[in-house]
Amino acid sequence: MTSSPGTNAEQRRWLVVGIGLNRVLMPYLRNKIQQEMKPFYQHLLANCGLDKQTFSTHLRTIPPSTLKLNYESINNNATLGRDTRLFDYRVKDEVSLAKLFMKPFMAHFNAFDSSFDASAALAVLCCAPLFSAAALSAEVVRSEVRNEWAHCDYASWTEVKYDTCFDQMKTLVNDLGFAPAETTELLAELQLWRKNGLDLCIGKPLDDTFLKVISDEVVAVAGTLPDWLEKTNDNINQLRAMLESEFGKVLAILSEAIKGKNEEQLMDKELEDRPAPPNIWETLLSRQFSVSTADYKSVIFDAPDPNKWFTGRQKVLESLETCLALENSHQKFRMAAICGLGGSGKTTLATQFAWKHKSEYEGGVFWFSMEDGKKFDSCVNDLALSLGMMQNSLDLTLNQILTFISKRVKRWLMVLDNVDQAPLSDNMQRVLLGRWKRWSNGHLLITTRRERKEICECVHLEPHCCVDVFSFSIDEAKEFLRSRFGDENAADQDDTLNELVVELGCLPLALEQAGAHIRSLQCPVNKYLEQYKLERLQLLSEHQAHPSWEYESRSRLSVHTTWLLNFDYVKKSRYGEIATRFIHAAAFLDPDEIHERLINAELLSPDDADEKKKELPLRNNHIVEVLTKFSLFQRKSVRCMRLHRVVQQVIRGTMASQEIAMAMRTTFQLLKNAASSAREPATDMSVFSIIRHWLTLKRHMEQQLRGTPKDIQADQLWRLVNTRTVEIVFAVSHTLEGSKQTLENRRRLSALLDGDFDKWIGGREVDVAVRESHSCECDESSDDEEIGKYFKIDLKYPFQFS
Repeated sequence: MTSSPGTNAEQRRWLVVGIGLNRVLMPYLRNKIQQEMKPFYQHLLANCGLDKQTFSTHLRTIPPSTLKLNYESINNNATLGRDTRLFDYRVKDEVSLAKLFMKPFMAHFNAFDSSFDASAALAVLCCAPLFSAAALSAEVVRSEVRNEWAHCDYASWTEVKYDTCFDQMKTLVNDLGFAPAETTELLAELQLWRKNGLDLCIGKPLDDTFLKVISDEVVAVAGTLPDWLEKTNDNINQLRAMLESEFGKVLAILSEAIKGKNEEQLMDKELEDRPAPPNIWETLLSRQFSVSTADYKSVIFDAPDPNKWFTGRQKVLESLETCLALENSHQKFRMAAICGLGGSGKTTLATQFAWKHKSEYEGGVFWFSMEDGKKFDSCVNDLALSLGMMQNSLDLTLNQILTFISKRVKRWLMVLDNVDQAPLSDNMQRVLLGRWKRWSNGHLLITTRRERKEICECVHLEPHCCVDVFSFSIDEAKEFLRSRFGDENAADQDDTLNELVVELGCLPLALEQAGAHIRSLQCPVNKYLEQYKLERLQLLSEHQAHPSWEYESRSRLSVHTTWLLNFDYVKKSRYGEIATRFIHAAAFLDPDEIHERLINAELLSPDDADEKKKELPLRNNHIVEVLTKFSLFQRKSVRCMRLHRVVQQVIRGTMASQEIAMAMRTTFQLLKNAASSAREPATDMSVFSIIRHWLTLKRHMEQQLRGTPKDIQADQLWRLVNTRTVEIVFAVSHTLEGSKQTLENRRRLSALLDGDFDKWIGGREVDVAVRESHSCECDESSDDEEIGKYFKIDLKYPFQFS
């Protein structure tokens, strides 16, 4: 085979492969992608709200693919620079959806037409989950056919490469699953060019039909060249403009630094040359009158946006102001911490404090997420970009930032949010404990779930510098809900509102979720409360709280998930299985008074547990430390804890019915053991708390039986409900007998067993007439009869228990 003048065999092969790819294969690929992308876009629209996405809610990937979606390619986001918070994340059609799978320079098309070229089409086939069956063959065609053809070296286009390219395109056609007729037609056309294309280039005679096909294709290929050249020039111009813009920013930063240095040197020279009396000179020196280059940089205020529904917490804010000695202008570095249960509003409180005192922190406000290493590193890099301090490594970047902050002359505030991770990374330790802050003029504020003594030990903080945050008071909770969803939804419903906030335990996160949901549904409070009593956390889970800033985890925006980290920590601890079983049992107790003596390792341990481990003298101390370390349980008094009622709901919600039944049986055994072994005088309220716990457990068992009457565990629970009350009362009665059953104790026990308490825990009410017929001034026997009537037993009967 001889070449025609100016054309060799390699160039002919390159030309024919280009025709096969761009003029034969591409029209079919465009049609296929357009047909498949439309229903795929509608599916994502319905399930993910793709057209309503924001920075905080946008999809990062589309499972099962792990490819990070490129939102820079849509809505002119590429013109907004590197700050992704400014991007428009709404995906408005299937064409925009296709652009997410490619780099911005490839996304110069507005329809699946001729502007949707081979590079863009193959990018979609390689990366979009709906084409996963053809992803491998598409990647081969992209790298070995399209890219080799677009960036060609004629010498590489051998006969073997020529045949391989057509074979690879054939494989892609088969993998894409075209209709049989389309597959046959497309493969036949590719084979026609593979067989006859080279003959055309050397001038062999062709039949009229093929000659017409060739003429049309050559004209079409030639027509694409101006578009290709125009797009290439556009890409070059955009790249040049971006480089010029970045170079200009660097020059501006350098100019500002040089200007600041020159002004500093000029002022130093003026001070040296200015004649001044010795006493004035000493005064200037004593005040450390100097100009730092650090203060020429713009003031950073990096706090999240304030919560416009912020309510109450005035005493807590005042305590923070006292801890940080805001009124003491001569005080240098100070540190304080906000401690509390997850969902109690620690971050919101720190944000409010930063905004309230913004004018007093003229050196800036710096905010770091300490939730995990990745979020912390991102915060460091974001701040470094803002200050123009990005270095080759994170260590150097952090060192540069800390040095900059420590040299600020004016007072600054640094907030370390969510210091909950254990252990902290090395860089987090540098920020918390580093020497950089030794002579600095600023305040460090920590938010953490760790209890007071734990965080004080961790960061060498004085206990009086820790502020504990609890749930709202009932009045604060009602005020928050009114401001959250408007008075029109709560008009004339004060009692209902009161009941709702009590149901939610006045927990700020739960109130935020409920308030946002009520506002969204535009429903009255009584209707929401009615449904909440039926569905509990299922209803609450339908609406997450809104993130306050970009580094707030989704898991912290719902009571369903915010304590999962704490549960996991307990499970992995030294006595994790015992502690976890106690958590399950505590979910069915009165939440406000859980005594440590209820923890019984023998009853809580699995059957195969290490006997030596059960008998270790500090075992219970370790368990209590684990339970309280991150405020899951909170210390109420000496050897007494409390557990938030919403935390109890979450715990119960994570348990299967079999686990619930087992936990209820374990809870009964713990109560019976605590009552039988009580040695405290009966004036100790812990004795009476056992009965409160039993009544609470009984209510939960009755609810469980109503909800799952045919469950395999139902018979055992019925026996507990109907027959085991006497065991608890008999055990407690021995303690009462030992203390002479004083009138005060009889009244206490009577109050626990009457209808008012039963109503409070949600059970049946004792007939009012029966209660009124008993006088408070009763003797010992009549008091026993009252208790016996309630429980349907005779306390004087000598019970025998197995």
